[in-house]
Amino acid sequence: MKLRKRLSLLFLWLGLPTAMFAGVADSNTYVPSNYYAFQPPGVGGTYTDADFGTSIKRISNALGTPNKDQGGNLTFITDEYSTMTPFNRDNSRILLVHQSYFALYDGSGNLLKSLPLEIHAQSEPRWSRSDANVFYYVRGNQLKQYNVTTDAMSVVHTFSEYSSITGKGESDICFDGKHFVFAGDNRYVFVYEISTDSKGPVFDTGGRGFDSLYITPDDNVSITWLEDGTGRYTGIELFSRDMNFLRQLTRSGGHMDYTRDSNGDEVLIWTNSNDPSPICDNGIVKVRLSDGSQTCLLSLDWSLAVHVSAPDSGGWAFVETYAPSDPDFQSAAWKPYTNEIVKVKLDGGQVVRLAHHRSRPFNSYNWTPRVSVSRDGSRLIYSSDYGLQEILGYPSEYSDVYLITGLSGGSTTSPDTTPPTISGVAATSITASSASITWTTSEASDSLVAYGASASYGKSSALDTVLVTSHSQTLSGLAAGTLYHFRVESKDAAGNRAVSGDVTFTTLEQQPPADTTPPSISGVAATGITASGATITWTTNEASDSLVAYGNSASYGDSSALDTALVTSHSQTLSGLASGTLYHIRVESKDAAGNRALSGDGTFTTLAAPPPSCAFSISGTTESFDSSGGAGSVDVTAPAGCNWTATSNDSWITIASGASGSGNGTV
Repeated sequence: MKLRKRLSLLFLWLGLPTAMFAGVADSNTYVPSNYYAFQPPGVGGTYTDADFGTSIKRISNALGTPNKDQGGNLTFITDEYSTMTPFNRDNSRILLVHQSYFALYDGSGNLLKSLPLEIHAQSEPRWSRSDANVFYYVRGNQLKQYNVTTDAMSVVHTFSEYSSITGKGESDICFDGKHFVFAGDNRYVFVYEISTDSKGPVFDTGGRGFDSLYITPDDNVSITWLEDGTGRYTGIELFSRDMNFLRQLTRSGGHMDYTRDSNGDEVLIWTNSNDPSPICDNGIVKVRLSDGSQTCLLSLDWSLAVHVSAPDSGGWAFVETYAPSDPDFQSAAWKPYTNEIVKVKLDGGQVVRLAHHRSRPFNSYNWTPRVSVSRDGSRLIYSSDYGLQEILGYPSEYSDVYLITGLSGGSTTSPDTTPPTISGVAATSITASSASITWTTSEASDSLVAYGASASYGKSSALDTVLVTSHSQTLSGLAAGTLYHFRVESKDAAGNRAVSGDVTFTTLEQQPPADTTPPSISGVAATGITASGATITWTTNEASDSLVAYGNSASYGDSSALDTALVTSHSQTLSGLASGTLYHIRVESKDAAGNRALSGDGTFTTLAAPPPSCAFSISGTTESFDSSGGAGSVDVTAPAGCNWTATSNDSWITIASGASGSGNGTV
């Protein structure tokens, strides 16, 4: 084995007055100097890694820190895990585990305060992406939030259908800052959206064992099953936000994290150490989520285990290796990359070696460094015991936390210090309660809008960490008819931030709600009834048109002509009706908004037809005949339907025929 010390050093200074990021980009074997005797500086002190040139700051002192929960002093202080960042939105705060509870540190690593014991080591605190003072955490079946400045605690949502919820200890809040993935009662997996207080469709794991849940940059969900293989419910499976199965990503679980590739693709960075058919030995592998394709970024000796931590973007992931066998640094068992913190480029083109973490396995878990990077990739923390159990007789569970800053840029070339150029800032699609803010940048960068009733703003949109050049953010919940000030902010992958000038827009006046209520009909009546017609009248509570349906049954069949004049007192005349007949009617009225009302069924009966007007006349008013006998006749003229009867006033005159008739006749 060829041992090399302090050779091929590639230094990069990143403009932080107390931080130096250097790195080695070869694959030689480096052994840490003075491995069995080196002691780190006291809390607040820094030292430079002798082999890789990186400045490291100690930020905790477990054995000198009071234990708020159990009394005495702490035994260990650690970061929670690799995949959820301990750094808040602007890297001004850090969350660390003080044995059984959490404590708050500032961005330089100075202890600020212990947090309430309700926020314990299993509470899964996750920093908000929109408010640097707020984090969310789990308590029983509730999602809660805590403000580190005001100490205010509140319930975001209670999932009363479950006795408990969990993110399974590894998942962070999503990249858009609006979604979490949870398992209810350790079985029912769903996505919860904070901004709308809504729970998505639920996937029932059916009692199958699973190790972890993650939410991806585009709000998809992965489940890591306990069983390895190629069939369903094995390895790592990808689901949509609605919990529809998409595809298997890997055949086995393993330490992992999600990020965006340099081209914006969602990718999983994963160790394939448990893969039954790995594409490279003990590899750090990039898995593209869109199709599951794998790329080996780094292959390690099988004696090494790893943790993975990835920033939101930037084209790099951070990996720490650790050797459970505790090899002798002077033996052949000390392999390249042993007990190191490295930075792996996502195109597979470079591995930058940052530091030896010097932690040794004097316990089962706390000794593992669990490197964890900030969302912007500019800094990281790790835990280590520095072998002080052996060197100074510290307790077996001992560990403390260390900080490395100045990591943005991620390569051995000059850092990017130029912020994006912002142009084309505009407010579009303005309504009474919302507006869309759009702008462009000269390079891919994130998106944020600060807005309010004055140029002091006071509110901001949720940070969109997707790096784009065409930006759009929707502001909602605005007041109608109000002047708003806003400015846009964009930060590139190197952390350079640009801010626009102040811009204003005015929301529209509030429009009245749409009319969906039909008129109210009352006072329906049939008046002016004759043998052949009637007038139908009614009133409505608002101006509306007029129509009458009518007929010999409640099926109607005929209708009046529609009167489109909008009135409240209605009158429609029906004509051409049959005399002495029962009619059914129903009135209809529709208002200006198109809401239509119908009355109930009503009836009326037309009058009987009147008798005709009869005028009679006779011709032959005089007739002569012999008294001994004879005959004569008279003609009667009358309208049809007019009945008449002829009688004799003299007994000696007898009507022989035509004594009665209708219409014309002869007597």
